Amino acid sequence: MAIQPRPQPQPTRTAWNTDKKTYFSLTHPVQNALYKTLQKEMTLKATNRKNTIGMSKTDTTPDRITGKVRNSWGRGLLIAAGSLSVALGVIGIFVPLLPTTPLLLLAAWCYARSSDRFHNWLMNHRWLGPYIRHYRDGLGTPLREKIITLAVLWLTIGATYLFLISNIYWEIVLGLVAVGVTIHILHIPTRH
Repeated sequence: MAIQPRPQPQPTRTAWNTDKKTYFSLTHPVQNALYKTLQKEMTLKATNRKNTIGMSKTDTTPDRITGKVRNSWGRGLLIAAGSLSVALGVIGIFVPLLPTTPLLLLAAWCYARSSDRFHNWLMNHRWLGPYIRHYRDGLGTPLREKIITLAVLWLTIGATYLFLISNIYWEIVLGLVAVGVTIHILHIPTRH
């Protein structure tokens, strides 16, 4: 039986990340993978810089790495759209037929592409953040919230039928919307 020679240690390779001033020792496979990812990002940044030299100042395409819009007008429009979506979403908390969660998801998308400050504010907000996080993570809504939502929805629809609408066409449309919202709410997973 032959004795196996002990493997010699690999020489340590090092790399500096000049953007973040961090130091990597690349003897570990995970660190090596991080270094390769860092090299790819730096190459993409350099390529992106080269490709944007001849572009006009009104270019609103998202950056390839961060997904953020580079133009100040585009960022301003996305922030305005996100703020409008937040305002309508807050109103939707109190108005049964105005959807809250889709509007807050739209606001989160707009803020994610335009402003880290607004995005972090929305995601960490005391009352609005859970709507987005629970929907994004697939956690669903508590049974109590479903019951309250459906009760308020149908009480509002009933009051509208009795006191506000006299046209059969609008009664049918309102009834179909209420049935659609009810089916959607019942299909959302229930969190216990």
